[in-house]
Amino acid sequence: MKVLVLVVIIFLYNSFFVYGLNKPCPTLTLRNGSVRYRSKGRIAKFRCNRGFILNGENLAACVGREWDVDIPKCVFKSSCQAITRIPNGHVFGNKQWTSIKFICNNGYHLVGRAQLQCRNSKWDGEAPQCLTSVQLSCDFESYGICGWDNATRSGYFWRKRQFATPSHFLDTGPGHDHTLQPKNNGHYLYIETSGLSSKTHVARLHSPLFPPVENNGTCFTFWYHMFGATIGELIVYI
Repeated sequence: MKVLVLVVIIFLYNSFFVYGLNKPCPTLTLRNGSVRYRSKGRIAKFRCNRGFILNGENLAACVGREWDVDIPKCVFKSSCQAITRIPNGHVFGNKQWTSIKFICNNGYHLVGRAQLQCRNSKWDGEAPQCLTSVQLSCDFESYGICGWDNATRSGYFWRKRQFATPSHFLDTGPGHDHTLQPKNNGHYLYIETSGLSSKTHVARLHSPLFPPVENNGTCFTFWYHMFGATIGELIVYI
């Protein structure tokens, strides 16, 4: 029975590529970039010119006279680090790629900010996530920051990091992530307060909107580390 199934799969596989070969897909053009073909025109590879970045997939396959993905675009490269895709969603930017918007696929909802701005060579927040449900626990090992949102627009916000902080030589800590411990390269969120001349710096971190529970047994717990003369305050509102 296993041999019969294997034979059927090989037959369909060969028929698929013969069909694609006999009826090629239309020729593609990429503005501000180039397209190279492989496998007798069945595979297209996209590449952007210098100063531009690719927004979309870098490969496309010809499947029955149609390309299997949307044709990407070469967009102007801004001074911020490129964010051209998120899992289960899409990223759209303006012409200069200094402002980007996020849209989730069907069946997913956006957790985090729907739009980011490039300010002083840095995005003014973290990229959001497209999730099927709200995460009730987080160790910051997945993409993004688990749907939490840096609500401060001044550029002074929480960052995800591994190992020790930049000011560890001042004994501020932490030296590593608490959950996975130092040998496992775990991530944590931190904010640098060393050397600040003003106590008015505020970094707000907003949680996702959690669904209501049937009883009052809900408990919010987290690990924190606060050492140093300029550590400031950590205030939690629930």
